Amino acid sequence: MLTPLILCINLLHGGYGGMLLGSYWSNLSTLNDKLAKFDIAKFDVPVFYKGGAGYGIIGRLLIGGGGGTSLLHTESGNTFVKLEINSGFFELGYVYPLSEVAFIAPYMGLGSEEQTLSIGPANISWHFDSLFVTPQGVARLIADSYMVKLGLLLQYMRTFVGLQLRMEYGYSPVETVWKAEDGYEVLGAPKYHAGGLCIGLAIVFGAIGGK
Repeated sequence: MLTPLILCINLLHGGYGGMLLGSYWSNLSTLNDKLAKFDIAKFDVPVFYKGGAGYGIIGRLLIGGGGGTSLLHTESGNTFVKLEINSGFFELGYVYPLSEVAFIAPYMGLGSEEQTLSIGPANISWHFDSLFVTPQGVARLIADSYMVKLGLLLQYMRTFVGLQLRMEYGYSPVETVWKAEDGYEVLGAPKYHAGGLCIGLAIVFGAIGGK
C-alpha cells in the first residue's frame, strides 16, 4: 500500500524539446537484394537520421513525441534510386531521477514510418518546359507502415540547455506494401518489416523542477 505513496515523493514537472541527430539501422536488406539483382549499388546502413522531439514531465510520467527523416541515394550507370524515410511517434515513458540534473527514462512509442522510393534515369538533364509536353520516366512509390518502438533515454540538464542520449528499436508488425502515387499497389515489390535500431544524441532546451 505504501508503494504508490513512495513513488509520488520528489515528483518532477516541466518540459523540453530539441533537435536529434543519429544513426538508423533500418531494415533494408530485402530492398538491397532487389537493387543488387539489377547491378545497382546497395543503400548504406546505418543511415543518417535527423529529427526533433518535445516532451512534458508530470510527476514521473514522460509524455510527448517526435519524428525525423533519413535520405538515401544510389545509382548505376543509367538508373538512380532515392529513398526517403519519414517517421513520427507519440511517446510515453517513466522518469527515474539519477540526480538533480540527470534522469533516465524507458519509453514506448506508437506511430508510423513512410518510405518514398524514387526510381528514374540517371545522368540526364531535362528542360523544365519539356516536362509538361513529354513527362519523363520517374516512378515514385510509397509504403506506409504502422510501427511500435521501445527505447531508453538518458538526459543531463544543468541549465535550460541539456544533452540527451537515446537508443530505441522500432518494428512494424505488418509487411510493407508499395503503392504508386495514384494508390495502386505495385506487384513484385520487395516485402519486409520496416524498423530497426536508432541511436542518437539530442540538444534540448527547457526546464525541469521538482517538489
